[in-house]
Amino acid sequence: MATKDTSMNEALAPLGDRNRSLVLMALLKEGDRAAQLLNLLPEARLKEIQAPLEQLLKIPKAQRKDELAAALAKLLPERRESLLNHADAGWIVETFRNEPPVVLFLLLRELPKNTVGRFLSELPKETRKALKALKPKDLPKELLHWLRRRIRRTFPSMPEIQHSSDDPFDQLRELNAKQLVQLAREVGIQEMSIAFSKVDRTATRAILHRLSLEDAKELRKRIKKDLEFSLELQREAQLNILALDIEKSKTDELAAEIGFSVLSRAFCKGELSSAQAFIYRLPTKQGYIFKRYLDLNLGNTTPDKAQQVRSRILDAFMSLHG
Repeated sequence: MATKDTSMNEALAPLGDRNRSLVLMALLKEGDRAAQLLNLLPEARLKEIQAPLEQLLKIPKAQRKDELAAALAKLLPERRESLLNHADAGWIVETFRNEPPVVLFLLLRELPKNTVGRFLSELPKETRKALKALKPKDLPKELLHWLRRRIRRTFPSMPEIQHSSDDPFDQLRELNAKQLVQLAREVGIQEMSIAFSKVDRTATRAILHRLSLEDAKELRKRIKKDLEFSLELQREAQLNILALDIEKSKTDELAAEIGFSVLSRAFCKGELSSAQAFIYRLPTKQGYIFKRYLDLNLGNTTPDKAQQVRSRILDAFMSLHG
């Protein structure tokens, strides 16, 4: 027999999604009387869920409700949201610049207030005049609804951020553009400190001359700390930097660009929508840089390697806020 500390996952493990949903909803609705409700099921199906149900009833009531709700939420279809609400204004301007006035009028009603001003400022004067004269209330409701859906579908969508997620990396998707660029810079300096620690001073001097004065000072400080890391990680960092065309990068942008190359390896095949959440939160210039590296690395990164890179990015985030 199960004890009171039997976990929700252990109790539900033998059940398929259909029976899991049935048991969870019955418990949430009827509590300790769920067994009476489920007695109405055919005998064969009741037999499948009887033992798991008895286990779940032994979980203390004080913790049961929250755990049941969380377990049921995991069975719901993945909810997605348009990146329109989260994108940097530059992406919105670029995407909708050539749309007809009626679409732009409805778009302005969908955008966050801090994005509207910049969007309007980059439109031609004739288009702004046309927007002022427009009266979309004269349009059929069905057409207005269709246009609003079209606006939202024009932008990529992503899985909704679950604040209860076990993976803290998911929460980085809520950083704004400035915070993401700062994180990329920190990750880039971290990568360089690994690559150039304990190596020939000539090689170190070469990278220092390519950096801004502030970034060069920070990199020197990190190298002097003589941090411990594996030779494999150092070799990986060195190869990553050697593969970049850093001669074309501006001195004050190089650290962030190296950081974006690292960030691109935090995603593996099948995770494009999650990566897009980072792309569209960035200003278009940095977003295109990140997208370029993502296109190169997305299909070549294994889940294990992506997880290792995520851990390093989270370490960099913690050092920024430590």
